[in-house]
Amino acid sequence: MDTPGLFAPNRHWSQMEMELQKARDFITHAPGVVLFVVRCDRRFVQEENEAYLHVKGLFGDDICQSMVLVFNGLDSRGETL
Repeated sequence: MDTPGLFAPNRHWSQMEMELQKARDFITHAPGVVLFVVRCDRRFVQEENEAYLHVKGLFGDDICQSMVLVFNGLDSRGETL
């Protein structure tokens, strides 16, 4: 299931929260996996922290056990991990 991007331009938190609520209601138990994508070509910013806290608030603290952290953007710097 694809959920809305939490940093989509011209979208308000209330819109994204409604879509995430629909996703949460669709899932009967804990989801198999939640991908949390962050850019690694810059520092972890306040907006990313707020998105993380929103996800935890909607799904509960146990969501962290099902979360996969995906680093994006390293290739734009010409580097590899």
